Amino acid sequence: MTKDSDNTMHGQQDFIGPLVSTDSGQALKLPHRVTGLSNELLDQHIRTQAIDFYHDQPKDLQVKAVSTLVRGRKCFLRAGTGYGKTRISEMYFNLFKTKVVVLVLNPLDSLGDDQVREKKIVKIKAINLNKMMLNRDVIQKIKRGYFGFVYLSPKVFLNNTLFTEMLFSHEFQKILALMVVDEAHMIYLWGLVTSRASKGMAAFSRHEDWGPLRLQPSDVTMLDGELTRPEIRIIRIPMDFMLKSCDDLLRIFAPHSKVPADEAVPMIIYSSTRNLTFQVMKVVNEARHTKKHEYDPLDGFIRRYHSVTGNKDKEENMEDYTAGKFPVMSATMALGLGQNLKRVRCVIHMGRGDPASIVQMIGRCGRDGNPGLALLFMERIRKKGKNRVADFDPGENQDEDDRMDAMAVTPMCLRVAVNMDNRHGYIPLEADDRNYVAERAREEKVGFESCKCSTCYPGEAKQLLNVIQQMTTINFKPMLENPTAISNTPSIVTLTRKKNTAKAPSTCNLSATQAVHLVTHLVDSFNQYFTELMCHSDKFIPEEFFSVADAQQLVASLDQVCPGDETDGQHLDKVMGGPFFPGQVAMLTRSISDWMASDYYQSILNERAIAAAEEVRRKAEFEEEAYQILEEAAAQTAKKNFITREKKRVNEEKKCVTLAKKQALEGKNLAGVTEACRTSRMDIEMGRVAEAKAHAAEEEMDRLADQRKLDKLLEFPRQETMKNKERSARILAVDQARMKEAARHAAEKLGRKEAIKNNKMRAEGKKLVRERRARQKMGQNIGDHQPSGANPIGLGPSDGPSQE
Repeated sequence: MTKDSDNTMHGQQDFIGPLVSTDSGQALKLPHRVTGLSNELLDQHIRTQAIDFYHDQPKDLQVKAVSTLVRGRKCFLRAGTGYGKTRISEMYFNLFKTKVVVLVLNPLDSLGDDQVREKKIVKIKAINLNKMMLNRDVIQKIKRGYFGFVYLSPKVFLNNTLFTEMLFSHEFQKILALMVVDEAHMIYLWGLVTSRASKGMAAFSRHEDWGPLRLQPSDVTMLDGELTRPEIRIIRIPMDFMLKSCDDLLRIFAPHSKVPADEAVPMIIYSSTRNLTFQVMKVVNEARHTKKHEYDPLDGFIRRYHSVTGNKDKEENMEDYTAGKFPVMSATMALGLGQNLKRVRCVIHMGRGDPASIVQMIGRCGRDGNPGLALLFMERIRKKGKNRVADFDPGENQDEDDRMDAMAVTPMCLRVAVNMDNRHGYIPLEADDRNYVAERAREEKVGFESCKCSTCYPGEAKQLLNVIQQMTTINFKPMLENPTAISNTPSIVTLTRKKNTAKAPSTCNLSATQAVHLVTHLVDSFNQYFTELMCHSDKFIPEEFFSVADAQQLVASLDQVCPGDETDGQHLDKVMGGPFFPGQVAMLTRSISDWMASDYYQSILNERAIAAAEEVRRKAEFEEEAYQILEEAAAQTAKKNFITREKKRVNEEKKCVTLAKKQALEGKNLAGVTEACRTSRMDIEMGRVAEAKAHAAEEEMDRLADQRKLDKLLEFPRQETMKNKERSARILAVDQARMKEAARHAAEKLGRKEAIKNNKMRAEGKKLVRERRARQKMGQNIGDHQPSGANPIGLGPSDGPSQE
């Protein structure tokens, strides 16, 4: 290949490694001097090759993974972000002395572009295949072994016929050394059906699985690395504002005069949608007092990156960010998977999210061994979500939504919670969880430093947020290690939003007919004002500046425009939306005052006064009736009490008589018995008399009560009739006075119209007389200068002065 032909390929590298062509008659295999080594010697050989290539000591797990691949076994490696998993395929690739190809599948095209840039640094030719680059010329170059690493997405791997033809071709299979699946935890997304309707398609049924695709333990070697990132400090922050506003970022950034862009900490702010990436830029610029800078594509502080960004913009932004031309990137998950950005020191995530995705995002910081900071802004309440620990059922499996909610509310260590989600698939919520206790013990045994997340050290986390606006590249590490040693700077003031007060509803105390009358009055007043102002101009009409709808809107807020006896001109101006002409607000204010001073509005006030008086009278009558009912109830109660007491007295007398009889019988005293009987008879007679008197009194009271009710029933219609007559008379008098006043106004208006008409007629008559005299005078003057019989200036017989 010539250099000119190489430059025609976008995304390819210009470095050609010292590889020898593969013999087409033999299958691809490693040299026997490598495969025939013992395990100890093979590990030593791999370490030597890695040190010569990277000038760095490889990790034991990397060497073990490469050794497993050399022995011809499949390998599944699970390690945390920033561990160095990408180097494993490069170390295996360097063991070959012939032209070979490593095929790498990754979920995002941006990840492939980043890996191509990484291969450029280590002088390995690589290409990222996408639908715009895959063609016959590229296929032929790949078959010839021109590229050592070929990156592609699942869409190209599964759905592109050109790639399928190349993959199963004899030439490519002979140089294919290794297939790598990067970010393998995302494989389950490849087969998801986009909609329920597509499940019934014939194509979907034709491509169903014909056999199990599960990897058996006997076919694969599992290698577990360290998933914990102890150098990252995780701070969970409850959000005070709505997610779509992103106003919680106002307390993170200081004005540009306090912290310039070249001293700001390099960070990435992750949002869930492309629109939010722009909102983040807007809020950040507001906090830094650099408004409208979000519209500058080459801004020196913040830019954005998402899947729909143009390829050139992506490349330019990534190059500038890597070169340190701006410190903050607002991005979506498109910048989250596998990006090796060693410059990042801080990661901010907005909103609740899948813990697996959050791990990928916060793993962008602290990749060069230096400490990193992760700020997780979580909504306090998610609609239809679980917002308290008590909302979770103990022992129940957590789905994706539960894990997202548990990450926002768990009181456990966040570093351990993230690690447990990676290992066991759930977020711990209780301190006595068996896996949680085991993971804490394992971290202590390994020798990790104590976690400083917001749940383990809440006081330091609060102080860190108080001074985070002062954070720069110089004080980042000491502030992260001991935020309590940093004092607050009073000169930095956090920007706060002004809360709009709730607008009071518009009200009007007029009826529909009365409101129409006021609307008509306002429109007529404005028409007269417009006519006087514009002097009968035909270019504009009054309805364009103050229509019936405008008057109706104004009348609908009459209670607010006229809260008392005076009109509120400022509120009137606000309701109108501002005047068109000078003095328009004052004119409408006078018009409303004139209408309120008119007889029509005074009659409305009189009717309201009459209605109010009637309401007072009815209320007084109701209270009087209620008082009478209470008196009657009290009388009935007293009557019942009297009867009860009398019955009790009679019963007691009977008991006394019975006791006396009993004593007389016991003493065999006949005289006593006789006297007792006589006394008892007298008592009984007295009781009967008293009972008769009480019954008579009760009957008299009932008769008097019935008489009062009858008198009241007879009196009420007569009073109502008199009141109705008086009310009708007052209303009739008001109507007659109003009609007389209206007739007087109509007569005056008609008189004014007749006077104006007569004046116009007299003026027209005078004007005709003046014109006639002028014509006569002009004819005489012409006759004095013309010969007799001559026709002046060609006038006909009928064109001369009138002889009338």
